[in-house]
Order: sequence, then C-alpha cells, then structure tokens
Amino acid sequence: EYFGPLEEVSSLYGSMVHDEDRTALRTIWQKSLVEGTFWSGEYRFLHKATTTYRWCIVRTNPLLDSSGRPYLWVGTNMDVHELKMSREEKQRRILVEESERRYRLLTEAIPQIIWTATGDGDMVYFN
Repeated sequence: EYFGPLEEVSSLYGSMVHDEDRTALRTIWQKSLVEGTFWSGEYRFLHKATTTYRWCIVRTNPLLDSSGRPYLWVGTNMDVHELKMSREEKQRRILVEESERRYRLLTEAIPQIIWTATGDGDMVYFN
C-alpha cells in the first residue's frame, strides 16, 4: 500500500516521505548506518491508494557480522495514523477544557458582569 518500485524504497523511500519529515528521517538513517545502531521514529508516508500521508512508526535493526558491522538491516513500517489522530484529538479536547475552566474561574472572580450571547441574541453565559 505504501511502497512502489524497489529503487524508490532503496533510495530511502524516495518521495514517499512527507517533506517535513524527510530531513529528520534521512539524518537518523545516516547516523544509524554509520553507527550500526537500532532506531525508531514516527514519520508520515504517502499512502499510494488514497494519495494521503499517514503516520507510521518506523523501526530498523541491524544484523551484525562477527566484527560488529551491519551486514543486513531489518525494518518495519507500522501504520499508526488513527491512533495518532485519536491521541491528538484527545489532547486538543483537554486543552480546550482547561482553557474553558480557567476562563470561568477568571470571570467568576471579577466583580463586573460578564456575559456571552449567540449571534441570534440567546444568552449563553452570565457570571
């Protein structure tokens, strides 16, 4: 669903990685190649069937030869888009609720009258 021709994959996913994630992904991959170390991160990949970017967790692990140098890399890309979107939406709701709580505390504490109304004139809030 994500990968095209082998040459696209071997060139570090080609244009499949979101522009904002490409530099970070290449940097960590190059570091991992030099050091021969495991790495993991969350990046957006182009989902070819829908032509949208989706969040994936990428993990790679080197298999080392007897001298400790990588001779093969094993990696996974796991689609976690719905999970990430759900977590972000939950975080947004928490921030809005906290903002509303602070606003109400502030408006209840001041001695002036504060009110809000809809565009039709229906009163929504009185302190």
